[in-house]
Order: sequence, then structure tokens, then C-alpha cells
Amino acid sequence: MDRTPRLRRPDRKQLHLRAFDLEELVPPDHLARAIWALVEKMDLAELYDKIGSVEGGPGAPATDPAVLLALWLLGTCEGIGAARELDRRCHRDAPYMWLCGGVGMNHTSLALFRARSVELLDKLLASGVATLAAAGFVNLDEVAVDGRRIRANASASSFRRRDTLETLREEALKLVRLLKARLEDEDSGEEAARRATEARLRADTERLKRIEEALEALVGVEATKARNQPRGKAKATATRSAQSTSNAPSLFPSSRGNSPEPEAPSPGDDVQVVVLDGDEEAAFLAGEAEDAEDAEDAGGRPDGETEGHGDEGGGHGGDDKGGAGGTEGPPSSPADTADDAPTQVVPPAASASTVDAPKKGEARASTTDADATIMKMADGGYRPAFNCQTVVSVQHSVILRVTVETVGSDAGLLAPAVKGVEEKYGCKVKKVLADGGYVNLAAIEQLEGRPNPVELYIPPPRPRGKGSSKRGRYERMQTDSPEVGRWRERLGTPEGATTYRKRSQVAELPHTSYANQGFNRTRTRGKDRVRSELLLNAIAHNLKIQLRLLGRG
Repeated sequence: MDRTPRLRRPDRKQLHLRAFDLEELVPPDHLARAIWALVEKMDLAELYDKIGSVEGGPGAPATDPAVLLALWLLGTCEGIGAARELDRRCHRDAPYMWLCGGVGMNHTSLALFRARSVELLDKLLASGVATLAAAGFVNLDEVAVDGRRIRANASASSFRRRDTLETLREEALKLVRLLKARLEDEDSGEEAARRATEARLRADTERLKRIEEALEALVGVEATKARNQPRGKAKATATRSAQSTSNAPSLFPSSRGNSPEPEAPSPGDDVQVVVLDGDEEAAFLAGEAEDAEDAEDAGGRPDGETEGHGDEGGGHGGDDKGGAGGTEGPPSSPADTADDAPTQVVPPAASASTVDAPKKGEARASTTDADATIMKMADGGYRPAFNCQTVVSVQHSVILRVTVETVGSDAGLLAPAVKGVEEKYGCKVKKVLADGGYVNLAAIEQLEGRPNPVELYIPPPRPRGKGSSKRGRYERMQTDSPEVGRWRERLGTPEGATTYRKRSQVAELPHTSYANQGFNRTRTRGKDRVRSELLLNAIAHNLKIQLRLLGRG
């Protein structure tokens, strides 16, 4: 008898026709079902009104915005921040296939939806808070404020000084004009060559636009640095900046407008500008070695789209929060560009290897993301980042408001945060908990001295200088106003200390959620688009709390 074993071997070339039920693939208690149930209750009329394809009219049917929103919420809860990865899940994983319900999906539609839905996401965040407040789970009288630095999608080598930016702009401008002339001279019959020239023209035009955005952003950085320099040197810097800006040719209208010079800080503002020199400059540039490893999925470009996550921004204390100044105003990148799609850029040969050497004290701006700012991170290094501010309710750590700032210091951000919450929800905040980085005497006097005073639970800085050993940390100073004096003494009482201990439990919980959801490094570029990412993470955080408190019904 032949002892050859009989085996069932795979035949992968055999065609199989399988019928399956999407409803059976997703368990009844799966998160995808709970998310869809909540999305169905949301008011998305604002998105439906923008759809041009209507019944009885021309045009292909549009993808239901509710499906796109549900996909992003589920992806954010599971740590997926890239539109391409989310697109792959829609063709592979049952929960995402169930949400699509047979609707075709692509990464461009997903990326554009996120980029264009900033205002809607902000309204949905407020709507979710209102639902929890109506059920008695949110108390708007007592809030906590905290910030987290999120690594920007830009590399250190993309930060250039004014001289370098102006040289790059001249080179790019010449190349764009050359390509336009070549298109006019090319024979229409050479279709392949014409398409190649058009592709290169689009890439170089986009590159020129990013350079001009960086030059516009540099004005704000130089103004911030000028306020921290001796008067004569500051005047020379401002004059040079104004002359360079006014005499520069441009193919694009200014997206930031003729904005006035940033206002000088009010008394008590702690405006910090980090000047990288010596070991700190070397550490900043050396930090890009790690970024290069994170960018392997993007073809080895540190500032391309990556699937990995960069350094975790953070730092909740008040002593290690520095900043390099920032730019004011919205980003000028077009909203109809897919933010997750990598952009092919063909730089001029003369500038392909141009890298700025460190120069002490000179302002620089990024040609990759003009809104990104060099900030001091939690590990002590300096990297391009955004300062993501979060206001939460002390009750259940529900996120009430999020903003994206381009300054590294939290000082000066407390009063706008309180005002934003009160305007958004029509309430009056009575208590605010924050760390020592928010100490700002002008803001303290404003909040503690208004008709409906706010009790601030912020630790005063430790006494320093001559005679500091004789004064306690929570004792009034002779120069203190009544409002500042009350604040300084409050944490010295047992009740104040007990109240402040709740801060770390509630204020830093959202940042832990951000990290668990993969929001350690931005996937997009530009202040508004980064805010879209932050809002999605905030809604996902509140969604988990809402499901825990109200159930999945």
C-alpha cells in the first residue's frame, strides 16, 4: 500500500463566490454601531446643503457625509490618523466595511472631508457637551486648562532664514516662468512631454507658494524677536523685514493679508523666545535623525507623510515651557488639496542642497509648514510643533474647547480660554485649575477682578532673588494688587490645595487619550488642518465618555 499522505492543499487560483451578510460580521456591541447611532442623531444639514448633486439634476451622487464622519471617528478611536490607512481599512476590516455599507471609498475624499470640516467639527464638539450637560454629567462652573505640544509635520531643515528664502523664491520664480514659456512653445502633438512639463509646473508653483507663505510667516517671528532685542537692533530688524516684504515680487496674492504688526505684550505677559545656540542648536538639528527614521514610509523624506508617530509633545509644568515665537493668521494652503497625499516637488538644481547653517538669533520659518514653530519639547529638545490647548470640565474630564496655538508659552492663553468657553456655552466659569505655566499677572487681575470673579487655582512661582528665603511661596508681595494677592494666598490654604490636586487627574487625561489615539505627530500641515485633527481626537475622547455614562443605546 502506498503510504503517501492524503492532504488538503491550498489552491489559491481557484475562484470563489461568497455571499456574506455585513450585519453578521459586526457584533451588536461593537463600537462602530455605537458611533453610527450617534452620528445619525447629529445635525449635518450644513454639509448636505453644500452638495451640488441633487435629485433630478446632473452630476454623480456624492458620498454621504455621515459615512465619512463615522469612519473618521472610528479610525480616530482606534489610532488611525492617515487617510490612506483609513481607506485600506474600508476595503479590509469588517467594522469599516459595515460603516461604508457598499459605498465606494478613497483616501482623497476622506482627506478633503477632514480638511474642510473644521467649523462643523467644532459645532459637533459643543453639541456633544450639551448632550452630557443636559444629562447632568458636565458642570461648566469648574474647568481645567492644559496644553500639549504636538510635533509638526515639518523637519528642521525646512526652516530657512530670510536671505535664503528670498534666494529660493527668486530661483523658483524663474523656473515657473521658464516652464510656462516652455508650455507655450511645445508642440501640441507631443502629449507625453507636455503632461510631464505641466506636472513639473504644478509642483514648482506649489513650492513657490510655500516659500512665499514662509516669508509672510517670518514677519511675525521677526516682530516677536525684535521685542526682545535692544531698541536699535530691533529697529534695524523691523526696517529690513518691511523692505524685504514690500519689494518682493509674487505670483500669489497675500493669503495672510496686510495684517498689522503683532501687538506688544501686556504687563505681566510671559512671552518667551528661544534663541538656539551652542548645544541647544546642535540638539535641535541632531533631533532630525530620529525624524528621518519615522519618514521611511514617505520615501525617506523627514517632512513627508509618515505612518509612524513622532516625539510625544507634552510638558505640563510651568518651568520647561519655552517657545520660539510664532506666526499669526490662518494657513494659506488651498482647502481643496488632499492633505494626506504626498506632494512631488522638483526643486531647482541650484537649491536642492541648500541648508541653512546655524546663526545665533536669526528668525527662521518653515517652507514645509509656515505655521509650525520651533518649541521646547518635554524631553528638552527643540522641534517644530504646535501648542494644542484643551479646556475640560473637572467633572468627568469632558473636553469643552480646543485650540491650536503657534506660541510655545502658555502664559497669556488663560484669559482667552475662559472667554472662549463662556461665549461657546453661555455660562460663567467660577473656578479654573491650571499648572504654573499659565501664570500671567495681567490675566489674573482681569479674571479675579471682574464682576463675576473667577477663582484661579494656579501655583505661584517659587520665590527667587534677594530676600526670597524670607518670604513664603503663598504670601502676598508688597507690589501685589488685591486680585493677585488673593490668588497667591489661595493655594496656601488646605481647601485650595485639595482643589488643585484634582488638576492632574482631569486636565491631563485628554492628553493621554490623544497619545493612545496616535495623535503624537500631526498628519496634516497648516494651523486649521491641525485643528481638524485635534477636534476629531477631542470628539472621540468625549464619545468614549458619553458611551460609558449614557450607554450604547
